[in-house]
Amino acid sequence: MTDENWGNHDPSRQYQAPAQQLSHPFSYAKLYLTIVAAIITAFFIMGVISMLFSAAVVSSLFSEFNAKTTAVSQPKSQHSDGLQKDLQQLANKSMQQIAAPYLQSSASKADMQTCTFWRQQYQKERSDRNKMHVNSSCGRAYGNLWNEIK
Repeated sequence: MTDENWGNHDPSRQYQAPAQQLSHPFSYAKLYLTIVAAIITAFFIMGVISMLFSAAVVSSLFSEFNAKTTAVSQPKSQHSDGLQKDLQQLANKSMQQIAAPYLQSSASKADMQTCTFWRQQYQKERSDRNKMHVNSSCGRAYGNLWNEIK
C-alpha cells in the first residue's frame, strides 16, 4: 500500500486466513496431561536412581566399617593380664609418684621454681601478699596435690 491509498481501503480486499480443517481438534487438556505424566515419570526415575545410588554408598560404608571392626580383634588374655598388673602397680603408687613424669615439662618446671621462690619468701616474711603468691604459684605447679596455706 502506498501513502496515497492509505485512507482508501477496500473491505473486499481484506486478508482472510485459509481455513484450516483439522481432522481432530487440538486439545490443551491432553497436552497438559501428557506434560504432567512426563514430569511425574522423570521424577520417579530420578528417585529410583538416587535410592539405588544411596544404597550402594551406604553398603560400601558398612562394608568398610565391618572390615575395620573385624580387623580389631578382642584383647588376648595375655594382654589383659598385663593390664591387670599395670593397674595393680598404679593402685600401689601415690598420686605424686604417678603425676611426677607429667609435671616435668619446661612450663611446669618454671611453675615449680616460682613456687619454690614464693615459699622461701613466705618463710622469710609471712605476709598476706606472699601467702597469696605461694598459693597461686604452687597451685599452678602442683594442681590438686597442693594444699593451700590458710
